[in-house]
Amino acid sequence: MREAASRVRDEGHVFHIESFVVPADGTHPSLEALEEARKECAALDWKVQDLVIVPVAELPGEFLPGLRPAGAEY
Repeated sequence: MREAASRVRDEGHVFHIESFVVPADGTHPSLEALEEARKECAALDWKVQDLVIVPVAELPGEFLPGLRPAGAEY
């Protein structure tokens, strides 16, 4: 992946996460690769109960408030 950003919402005792990922130039992740990535991310913490990974051409600023340009300091 070239870059990624997530929107996380606290839904009580679990998290709902939408992760937007920009594939590296010239690559197209398969459905199997996206599903494996989703499973690995969800396995990081029991509170991650709802996780969606969305491949995009560029990070959607309208869905990610506070998004900084690529390479910006956080």
